[in-house]
Amino acid sequence: MAVVNDSVLDAGLEEIRTAERVLICTAEPATYAAAIADILVENDAPTHGAIEDYTGGRQFTTEAVTGKTASATGTGAYYAYVDDTNSELLATQSLSATVSITSGESYSIAAITIQNPDAS
Repeated sequence: MAVVNDSVLDAGLEEIRTAERVLICTAEPATYAAAIADILVENDAPTHGAIEDYTGGRQFTTEAVTGKTASATGTGAYYAYVDDTNSELLATQSLSATVSITSGESYSIAAITIQNPDAS
């Protein structure tokens, strides 16, 4: 069985925690450019919690935010963590449920937990 030290798991999570924005998109982006082209709502000042243990690995949570104005209309299905400074897509995942979004309306973005599982 493979064993991966927590510091190695944490290094990957620390990179994701450098995200300058968390975006809600209609489709799962494969690149930074695709994520930027598909923004419905964004958290432009995400607050990321500390990295901690969970059963099966390491994780952190990005706090929920309210009052974010949608910049486009569509069905939000994925979130994307992006590093604008380096034009990098850091992480994506599907939302727990899709959400209809209308441009100009105010939305909340629920807390998001990113997990890095232990080697198995």
